[in-house]
Amino acid sequence: MSTLYLILAIAVPSVMVAISLVYFGRRPRIELFPDGICVRYVYKTIITGDSIASIRLIEERVSVRGSGNGFSGLKRLFGFYGHKEKGERGTRTCLFYLNNRHSAPVIEIASTSGYCYINLDTEEQTRELYDEILRTVKFKPDAELQVSKNHKDAPKYFLKVMAVVAALTFVITICSIITVSPHGKISFTDDSIKISGNYSTQIYVKDITSVGLVSDYPNVSRTNGIATSHVRCGYFKSPDGMKYSLYLFKFGSKPYVYIYTVERRYLLNGFDGYTSDDLLTNIQQVIDNYEESN
Repeated sequence: MSTLYLILAIAVPSVMVAISLVYFGRRPRIELFPDGICVRYVYKTIITGDSIASIRLIEERVSVRGSGNGFSGLKRLFGFYGHKEKGERGTRTCLFYLNNRHSAPVIEIASTSGYCYINLDTEEQTRELYDEILRTVKFKPDAELQVSKNHKDAPKYFLKVMAVVAALTFVITICSIITVSPHGKISFTDDSIKISGNYSTQIYVKDITSVGLVSDYPNVSRTNGIATSHVRCGYFKSPDGMKYSLYLFKFGSKPYVYIYTVERRYLLNGFDGYTSDDLLTNIQQVIDNYEESN
């Protein structure tokens, strides 16, 4: 069960992040009509032909300034961001659909509602799209441009969706961490020592070769378990192949109780209600009672 919790702790947040990256990082779909351009993404953008004043191909990278409202990745940039051209005093908010933000050319569409910049993955694809736009879309070169510092039509729900995804990922991560926080309970029978909880086990007295206290932590590597700055719990192995089961719920708080069997070595501490000395006393009592009765 603890292994399942650990898998969930890692998998659920990872899936949430992957879904958000796939959802927001996917390529926009561009549709051309005689009376305008439609770009389908997380939200749909329509630029009507009668609002377009100019369409040009910029033969250099477009600069993007500051944070914005959209998706900004290593390669792609989609949404509303600041842009400043040479000679301009202020930064204007523009709509970007850049499949490759570091490449040129870039198509600039100037309309009455602002500026939109588009490019595709390759230079050839961008040039083909530019030619197709000029062939298909009818626009008015004399349309009056409105360059605004603050684009009022920016979709506010985009940021809200991103915030919800981030919040859910954070909550699930915290809940998963709490769920998989290692814990264990120890109990004693006439012929064994039982450890329940994460990586539960039962150590039979007949298999024990020695017990005691040790201050040195062995040179082991984790094979299936949990290893944090405060906890070591699960299955470990030394370089010489010796198998270890660690139940150190207060890792670093020495000494540790060791129980050696022929096939495996156990290190214990941090069980509720027991100091290491108390734990060793109880284990030794079980061993003494077993030997007396047998």
